[in-house]
Amino acid sequence: MSRPEKPIDWDIVDELIIQQNSGAQIASRFNLYPDTFYDRVKSKWGITFTNYAGVKYSEGISLLKSKQWEKAMEGNIQMLLKLGELYADQAQDIDSDIKITIIDARSDCST
Repeated sequence: MSRPEKPIDWDIVDELIIQQNSGAQIASRFNLYPDTFYDRVKSKWGITFTNYAGVKYSEGISLLKSKQWEKAMEGNIQMLLKLGELYADQAQDIDSDIKITIIDARSDCST
């Protein structure tokens, strides 16, 4: 006689995947071994966790990008700059703003 299966709230699983959690991290939330969790995913959905999660991971990244865009359009300067760097090839040339002064520690500083 085997133990009853631990319940899995599949809505929570979907949320955790969207939030970019790994299968092992999700399994731990339900007090399951990762392999047991992966078997349960396969049994429930008929596909591997990797295939199932791939779509949800993409959904999470899409939501994140949309929120970043929204914040940028609301006037968040940091987000505007970041998105400009990522999508509009507006990376700042950091090297041109750096000036280095080399001090020779062996020289006499009193003169």
